[in-house]
Amino acid sequence: KNPSFVGQCTIRELFARVLDIDSMPRPFAFEQLALCATNSEEQEKLFEIGGPEGVDLYYDYCYRERRSWVEVFRDFTSLRPSLDRLISLIPRLQPRAFSIASPPFPSHSLVLCIAVVKYK
Repeated sequence: KNPSFVGQCTIRELFARVLDIDSMPRPFAFEQLALCATNSEEQEKLFEIGGPEGVDLYYDYCYRERRSWVEVFRDFTSLRPSLDRLISLIPRLQPRAFSIASPPFPSHSLVLCIAVVKYK
C-alpha cells in the first residue's frame, strides 16, 4: 500500500521534502537494492554488504564513511529500483524540534530567529 503522500507531491518534492536521502541505508536495504541491480558484479557486492556475513564490509563501506543513499546510488550505477521500492526502503524525514541559525558576520548580540511550522 502506498503511503498517503504518494500522488500528492511531485517526484522532486518526494526526494527533497519527504524521503531522507541523506540518511545511511541499513544493511537489509542493500539486499533489497541488489535485486534491482542490472550489473552482476554490483549485485553480488550489494548482497555481500547486506548479508549476515557482510557486517565488516557494511561497517567499512557504509557506517564508518557515513555513506548516504545518494552516495550509494552514485557508487552502484546499475541500480534500477521502482519508485515503490524506494519509498519502502528510504526512511521519511523526521520533524526537527528546532533549527540553529547564525548571522553571516560576527556579532556581540543575541538574535532569535523563530518560526512556527505545522506538519501535516
